Amino acid sequence: MARLKATADMVGAIEPAVRLYEEAPTEGMVVETSYADLWLSPADWAEAFEATEPDMPHNEAREDIWQALLTILVDESALPTQDPDLLVGPFAHVVVDEAQELTDAEWQILLRRSPARSLTIVGDRAQARHGFTESWEERLRRIGLDRIELATLSINYRTPEEVMVEAEPVIRAERPDANVPTSIRSTGVPVRHGERSQLHAILDSWLTEHGDGIACVISVVDVEDDALPANPQVRWLTPELAKGLEFDLVVLVDPADFGEGIEGAVDRYVAMTRATQQLVVLTSS
Repeated sequence: MARLKATADMVGAIEPAVRLYEEAPTEGMVVETSYADLWLSPADWAEAFEATEPDMPHNEAREDIWQALLTILVDESALPTQDPDLLVGPFAHVVVDEAQELTDAEWQILLRRSPARSLTIVGDRAQARHGFTESWEERLRRIGLDRIELATLSINYRTPEEVMVEAEPVIRAERPDANVPTSIRSTGVPVRHGERSQLHAILDSWLTEHGDGIACVISVVDVEDDALPANPQVRWLTPELAKGLEFDLVVLVDPADFGEGIEGAVDRYVAMTRATQQLVVLTSS
């Protein structure tokens, strides 16, 4: 029996036999599917069976007939169509945030999406991790913009005065002309300095005093699992991931390890200015 099944003669005998029964139904019928029960008329069956080739193997013919039936039964014009990529543009106006980080190539991508060159651009040279030696006007003209109106942020609504007093020298050491806005509020809570071993105690104390709010530990390496309380009010982020965010309490762990030069200074400055209420700086030694 095994040898018989393996011979080409057996295949040659089965296919013609099967084709004797491959005739379209002459009566309409309801076909049950996992989606719905479908009515197929004799004309539907006849059209579907015409989609196969005369010498096509049975299994392949069955698949072709099924696909033909789907084409007959489904009104493709009534199917929902996928919207084109809405990010391709063009756009009448484009708003760009964190613009200080864009490369020249990324600027060209944006300009292609705004043929009218109508953009609102928001950025801070003091937060450019890879350096920003040009003025904003010089940068924007170089990338192809010629109608430029500049507005400088001079007031800091987020960061308290106590934090900015310590953060400003950090960025000015590397970028003396950095635009550092003036804080208009004070919390009366000075920046606290301590040792890294105090991290858990500081967080526990803060959680006891604050039923809501978010504390964030910022470091370049993950702190030990047992160093952070298991509480949704406590987060851990790297300096780069903390950019653009704000937290009630910010704890910097070994900020000297954030790096050297402009990138390190920017990361320290950005991390410090995430605090809206209190800043703590901890070091290992």
